[in-house]
Amino acid sequence: MDVHQKLYDCLHSGAKFSLVTVVLTCGSTPRNAGTKMLVSPDGDIIGTIGGGCPEAEAWKEAKEAAVSGHHILLDVDLNHNLEKNSEEELMICGGRLRALVEPFGSDPEKTLFLEHILELMLNEHKPVVNIVSLGQPADQPQTPPLGYHWLYTESTGLEGQAELPNFQLKDELAKLGRKLLENRLPGWYTLSDAELGQRIEVFAEVITPTPHFIIAGAGHVSKPLATLANMCGFAVTVDDDRPKYADPKFFAQGVSVRNQPFSEFLTSIKNDLDKTSAVVLVTRGHKHDEECLQALKGSNLGYIGMIGSRRRTSLILQRLIDDGADPQWVKNVHSPIGLDIGGEAPEEIAVAVMAEVIGTLRGGTFLPLYIQRRTNNN
Repeated sequence: MDVHQKLYDCLHSGAKFSLVTVVLTCGSTPRNAGTKMLVSPDGDIIGTIGGGCPEAEAWKEAKEAAVSGHHILLDVDLNHNLEKNSEEELMICGGRLRALVEPFGSDPEKTLFLEHILELMLNEHKPVVNIVSLGQPADQPQTPPLGYHWLYTESTGLEGQAELPNFQLKDELAKLGRKLLENRLPGWYTLSDAELGQRIEVFAEVITPTPHFIIAGAGHVSKPLATLANMCGFAVTVDDDRPKYADPKFFAQGVSVRNQPFSEFLTSIKNDLDKTSAVVLVTRGHKHDEECLQALKGSNLGYIGMIGSRRRTSLILQRLIDDGADPQWVKNVHSPIGLDIGGEAPEEIAVAVMAEVIGTLRGGTFLPLYIQRRTNNN
């Protein structure tokens, strides 16, 4: 289950737990800023901030915070040059991370406000900016304390748990919200009012609905691909115009299966897709793949790919251009689909496709990590 959906469920239930959010990273770390996990007073975990020593340390603090109700800004040093820590484990990532530990269950006002943030994202399916205070500078005790939240959306502007006394800082927070909606880059930010000499430090992130992963065609490749996409946190929908193939029993739990003509299905959901969405065309024939592309023509997708030989797919793409499609949009269609890993079985093809999708959406280099490491060290 998506960690934001589970977070909402925990908030709504009134249960005590801690939310751990990575707010800053430096050097080599297992996960990036914005990564989250939930920890109960009994130590149950949902999500991960990378496993190993950083997670173990954060888990211990979060478990205690869920009971005590104390907020914590936790620093974890991973740069130990292969030395053993107190638990005889190796911490060899070589970086540093800072994590915010927020307890919930004893502050109704904060719980309701974070519920409100998540409801906007989950129910209205729109991105929202979550901004949280990282504490009070020693010389400015009047600024919001650790764990104080604001929300920014295009429609409502800036909202907070309480009003900020400083108008200039409030305006800076709104500017930060607008900036985040454009670049989607989570991070640690310092905002200041030069006239009054006040500043606040915050972590800001865009919380987005679960990204769509659409598969047109329910054949051999579709089944393992849907499973992989579901495991990777996408909201997966498979469509096929053949009732015999469009059967939920063939797919993993959580995968939505539709039985509609391809062009009709894709036209109906086209407006729900955006730069976080992926569409994979693995229908039973190029005629249907071309119908899908015609239905999606001009859509602003994060990834679109079509299975097939280089010769046949190039003919289809050229016909799209001849029919008036934007050549740049056509150029962004991945075809033949997937990375060259030498695989032939449907499961291997699914792995190759999933790797290409993630790499495209995440801005990967598609290089082996050992080559990147060797290049960075030179």
